[in-house]
Amino acid sequence: MDLYAKPIHVGHLEIGNRLVMPPMATAKAAEDGTVTEALCQYYAERARGKGIGLIITEHCYVDVRGRAAKGQLSIAQDEMIEGLAKLVHTIHENGVKVFAQISHAGGAAKGDSCGLPPLGASSIPLPKPRAGQSIPKEMTQTDIDKVIRDFTAAAIPSEKSGL
Repeated sequence: MDLYAKPIHVGHLEIGNRLVMPPMATAKAAEDGTVTEALCQYYAERARGKGIGLIITEHCYVDVRGRAAKGQLSIAQDEMIEGLAKLVHTIHENGVKVFAQISHAGGAAKGDSCGLPPLGASSIPLPKPRAGQSIPKEMTQTDIDKVIRDFTAAAIPSEKSGL
């Protein structure tokens, strides 16, 4: 038997094989970052009969100010739990495990995605800015502390939804 087909344990979780679908942005979430039917269908198609053991979701923003683009999935509030749980169920019903990728885009966030200037480690333009990208506002210690709290808080919707 090939090594990739053997189960593997990650902590207490057993994954049926070693094939992992990495996170890929789909821009299929609703404007407010909630799960849509199109997003569920996207993941169902990948989980169904493909022999994948684990799917890592696309990046889920932990705060609207760290949203990378419109259509990005949110894990920023408890209101997201119901939709995220539906997404998890969609993947699990095909026998595939799922992990969440959580993120804050930092200086790469686009202001038109959240209506606020992006926050970054410094106020230096990114080396390869995308269209519409503005120079980030340098983060203060208060900003840094908030981002840390946002990542910590994202654990609640993640756990409650099964991600």
